Amino acid sequence: MAAPSSTNVDVSLAARQYVAKGWVLVPIAAGTKGPKTSGWNQIANCIAQPEQCGRVRENVGLALAYSRLCTLDLDHIPMARTWLAERGVDLDTLLSAPEAVRISSGRANRGKLLYRLPEGVPPIASKVLTKEAGLEFRCATADGLTLQDVLPPSIHPDTGEAYRWEYGDDLVGHWSDPPTLPAELLSVWQSLHRTKVEDGLPTLKVGMGVRGLLECLDAIPPEDLPYNADKGASWLGVGLALHHETGGAAVGLDLWDEWSAKDTKRYQGRDDLANRWDGFGKRVDNVLTARALLAWGRAEGADLPDASEFEDLSGTPDVPKPERFQVLQAGEFAGRAPLSWLVKGFLPKAQLAVLYGESGAGKTFAVLDLVAAVARGVDQWRGHRVKPTRVAYIVAEGVAGFQSRLEAYSRHNGVDLASLSLGVIADAPNLLAHDDKLVAKQVLAWGGAGLIVVDTLAQTTPGANENSGEDMGKALAHCRRLHQATGALILLVHHSGKDAARGARGWSGLKAAADVEIEVLREGDHRSMRVSKLKDGSEGQELPFKLVPIVLGLDEDGDEVTSCVVEHVEHVPVHQRRGEAKGAVQKLVVRVLHELMGLEAGPVLITDLLDQSVQQMVPPEQGKRDNRRRDVGRAVDSLVAANVLRIDGDKVGVPE
Repeated sequence: MAAPSSTNVDVSLAARQYVAKGWVLVPIAAGTKGPKTSGWNQIANCIAQPEQCGRVRENVGLALAYSRLCTLDLDHIPMARTWLAERGVDLDTLLSAPEAVRISSGRANRGKLLYRLPEGVPPIASKVLTKEAGLEFRCATADGLTLQDVLPPSIHPDTGEAYRWEYGDDLVGHWSDPPTLPAELLSVWQSLHRTKVEDGLPTLKVGMGVRGLLECLDAIPPEDLPYNADKGASWLGVGLALHHETGGAAVGLDLWDEWSAKDTKRYQGRDDLANRWDGFGKRVDNVLTARALLAWGRAEGADLPDASEFEDLSGTPDVPKPERFQVLQAGEFAGRAPLSWLVKGFLPKAQLAVLYGESGAGKTFAVLDLVAAVARGVDQWRGHRVKPTRVAYIVAEGVAGFQSRLEAYSRHNGVDLASLSLGVIADAPNLLAHDDKLVAKQVLAWGGAGLIVVDTLAQTTPGANENSGEDMGKALAHCRRLHQATGALILLVHHSGKDAARGARGWSGLKAAADVEIEVLREGDHRSMRVSKLKDGSEGQELPFKLVPIVLGLDEDGDEVTSCVVEHVEHVPVHQRRGEAKGAVQKLVVRVLHELMGLEAGPVLITDLLDQSVQQMVPPEQGKRDNRRRDVGRAVDSLVAANVLRIDGDKVGVPE
């Protein structure tokens, strides 16, 4: 089936047809066979929705891994025929199969066979064998990102002709329904990723993850271990096994360094280890795997599981490593795509968002109302245009309560949960222990998501000091890795601190790191969502709502089972709206008040607040008027007017 030379209209129309079938695409400039921009193969930069197809103006490529597709790229069919025959695969049978789907550029002895990945098989790393076999297996990078293949009717840069679809049988084959990758071809591909075998054990990754590796290392004391050994545990062997299991990632070096440092007599610092670590990747013989760590740990008496109990995580995506500090010509920089929105003017398609509020404010109800609108793809939410995307919701606490909230939302809004593009992870990953990689793998296996909710931050950072930049910085770094691996906006649900005027609980750097911060406020029965920070957007907007109870049924005792849903309202009564402290003096007054209330367990005398606030201010220079008490008095008046403070007789406190 040949196609004529394409036009912009042809390519745009084809792109919409491809996306309608669930394919993910990549825009490509004319005169090229691949995108050149940094980060093009991150899912956030690909095209997955029909309204995004306007970005396709010239050529278009297929994001293989994100579409769960792969290709056998035939660069020299005679060579490929011979090489495959030696491995029990008949290429001519593959090419002539009635359901075969081929992409052709019209050049002799070349072409691509398109296949669907089998169920349960994660995207496979590409293998280039053009020199020895005249072919390439194409799907994903070693980091878990996608590769791409140019799709019809794009124009080949050398021949000037359009790529075209060809089929084994025009009445059977069609691009929209490619066949599943044949088992014999899958077996050959997978065998290319197995290196040598030691002691009869395959050298595939075990997939135990950071926690499993830590358990092994805890059981293997570094003291008195030989530097190297033909058999048994050794210091060098531990490093080799960690390098293999982690794919040479920095987390593996971190583990080796932390473990080695326990041997204070021989430890010479991280740089010494890093020099050896870089050389491990060049080693092709005597490969040591994490199975060796398990065996050595058991030899020390540790109760460690067998390797077969671990899932193979060799396909888990690592952190993408795009080139940094690239210089873009001004025209290219200005021509980049503008900021995208999930909820226009409210929730950007960015990296990190924080939604916080006091206990009982209705945080989970509010965030569910917001993200369910995104998952449903409603036209507008609270007057803001919505761009639909898949949502993954990590319920790290209160699973039963979240079930009820989902059911209540479904009934109130007439939503079929079975068709809602919202997935739930009913578990608490540890964002201090690299569980972000496991989450990324599961989200990508589910089909990807444009928004991942972490509810709550506290439950996913067990044992962390929330006021510590070191602990919270580590958690945020893992959130960034999760964003990079999936392309999703990471929305953290968090709590207010004891002093609500100071914002979210814990480390102040959390707000600085966020692209958007949303506070959920409550005054009696009146609630609202207020944007307290929004990069490249309008801050201060406030969206009021009420919680309305919904009866879900009766329990075994005949009592009503209820939950709540969000009901949007137009206005919060002015007398109920709580402002915030502004300026140094007002913030000082609020801080002093909370310190005094902690001592008094309630409202304090106004004179005490004035006196203590004045004492904590810097006195004026000699000869200058002392205006501290006047400034504090004005600050108190302003805070009362803003409903931050409340005066009752001769005492001052906070509104109930």
